[in-house]
Amino acid sequence: MATQHEELDPSVLRGLGVANQASMKSLSEHVYEAFEDEEELADSFQTGAVIRQRPQFTRIPKHDVFEDVAFMVAEHLINVKMTPNWVAYIFGNRYISQEIKQLGLDEKQPFVEDIYDTVDTSSWCKKLMNGIPSFAEKILKKELPDTDLPREWLQFPVSNDSRKGKRKSQEDRYISMPTLKLVFPDTSRSDVGLFGVFDGHNGAECSTYSAAHLATEFNDVLKQNAEGKRSLEESLQTSVVRLEHRLFVRCDKEQWRSGSTAVVMAVDNDEMSFAWLGDSAAFILKSSSLCQRQVDKIPVDHSTSNKVCWRLAISQLSGRLRSERSRTGRSRWRTTVVYRRRIESQRSAKCYQGSRYADLEIN
Repeated sequence: MATQHEELDPSVLRGLGVANQASMKSLSEHVYEAFEDEEELADSFQTGAVIRQRPQFTRIPKHDVFEDVAFMVAEHLINVKMTPNWVAYIFGNRYISQEIKQLGLDEKQPFVEDIYDTVDTSSWCKKLMNGIPSFAEKILKKELPDTDLPREWLQFPVSNDSRKGKRKSQEDRYISMPTLKLVFPDTSRSDVGLFGVFDGHNGAECSTYSAAHLATEFNDVLKQNAEGKRSLEESLQTSVVRLEHRLFVRCDKEQWRSGSTAVVMAVDNDEMSFAWLGDSAAFILKSSSLCQRQVDKIPVDHSTSNKVCWRLAISQLSGRLRSERSRTGRSRWRTTVVYRRRIESQRSAKCYQGSRYADLEIN
């Protein structure tokens, strides 16, 4: 089921690694490339050693199941099958929407602070990962609807890369959604993109949770602001504070001892709003040079011996950077201001970081 695209700028196509618009692949074409050798690989492992792995999740609160597991599937497709982000996101969400009924859940469960009902997902997650090829086969057999790359996904051309480095495991996570419409068809703002990098330490629980749940919180805030009374900056603020609150609950209940820094950005055609925590930073690039609008840093000890759990929160404080500490035995958190760029109609930008202003020409 193909959809018609408007003509795209050649530079955008080059950035996507395609020669022309006709060569852009659909969901099923990407799935075919990712899984064409799946049967051959499965046969080769039948006579090999049996590898047992500890499940990524054993028990998950009902209000977190959908995002946790959809993100787990998407990560597998991106890191193992090398699929584009948009394919991984839509595959993960469709797959979990179908399989979540096995847990007795018909839909996403809302977050309620005083309710923490969990479900046993230890065996379910294993079956889920093993069932990915079967779900891919349904797409290839046209038993499930095919889709093309949404045009809104191209409104903010983006590239990303992730490397493990010298550590034993990858503790960093990211989210890259040039539009929310792909994962949230009911979104009130298909013109808004959301991006974030989460630098985890002493484990990947907090960074994974943040990357998996930020988009849901942000989309919920946008839907509640359908009349446009809240700016993009305020929407980002609200969603990150809500995410931080949910993360608090999960950390306390599950005794997580990991942490994460963060830098996130929400963008539309008029505004870019940044939020950050810890020593993660954001930069603005012009077409001619790098505009180093680096955020003020809060030092973070990334050593594995650090048992401090850093949590995510931002607040607007009259253009001043404020640092707060809250000691609860094993955790503390700090707040910082939003960094925002407003694009004017003349295509010039006025940037501020704290109380310092600078004018930038956008070419």
